Amino acid sequence: MSRWLKENPSKHTKYVRTWNKTEKGIAYREKHKEYMREWRKKNPERFHSQQRKYYRELRYEIISHYGGNPPKCKCCEESIFEFLTLDHINGGGNQQRKSLKTGGNGLYAWIKRNNFPPGFQVLCANCNYAKWTGKECPHYADRIKINN
Repeated sequence: MSRWLKENPSKHTKYVRTWNKTEKGIAYREKHKEYMREWRKKNPERFHSQQRKYYRELRYEIISHYGGNPPKCKCCEESIFEFLTLDHINGGGNQQRKSLKTGGNGLYAWIKRNNFPPGFQVLCANCNYAKWTGKECPHYADRIKINN
């Protein structure tokens, strides 16, 4: 990346957005879109491995942001990454997914695009399921017994 670009990111963004609206920019985007479509057809394994890698990195970034470093469940402090899930603190996750009209990875991408908005927490799958069923989390009940 050039020094000018590092020092003037907003000027560059403005220039690119303006260029994208020109005939050359529109033609380039169409040509590139077709090229990428063909590349994905010719290289499906590589394309899917790149997508999986991106998704893993994005998920780790989001879970680490809301769950700390190293990430852990807010309720039971489970830290095995594969067990951790993102939870809407006040519920409404299903409604948000429907309004975003995105598939599996869409929520993580939306969170990053919107600068990590509040309203999310990290729970392990068990705590998240207990919350979803409307029952008290067994980990929470255990903590009350221990403290009393």
